[in-house]
Amino acid sequence: MNHLLRLSVLENGSQPCLMKNWIIFFILVLPTAIFGQLKRDIHQPFAISDTIKIITVNFPEADSLSVQFWPSNNGMMELNVDMVEANDAILKYAIEKGRYEILPKKNGEILALTYKHVKRPAIETKMGTVGETIQLKLFLPDSFKPIKKGEYKRE
Repeated sequence: MNHLLRLSVLENGSQPCLMKNWIIFFILVLPTAIFGQLKRDIHQPFAISDTIKIITVNFPEADSLSVQFWPSNNGMMELNVDMVEANDAILKYAIEKGRYEILPKKNGEILALTYKHVKRPAIETKMGTVGETIQLKLFLPDSFKPIKKGEYKRE
């Protein structure tokens, strides 16, 4: 115990500033231990041929989906990913592995839009489960009109 007290006393006999020690602690230790909230926007265009008459959209209910119509012959996906308790490497890895990629599948006159990985398992880290919020915006040609939930028909 005496050796600890001796370490905390400066040569001139005064006590070191406790605040200075805390500042050094926060600068050196916390950045390596903190996982924060990450946000990333991902854009993916996809072609819609003239032979397509119906577009079906099938995404998990947990994802927030909005469809907008624009003056174009092609479609585009804009995905906003928010992760909590993750670092940039985790998000980058998920994107590289196609976790949020959309696969347009053509079947005759129907174009089905769904994720490459239909079931996305939770991301687990040493800190626990990563919170993930996804907002998806689909931009479809304005020649398509909604006929029922998740289905759009060319007029």
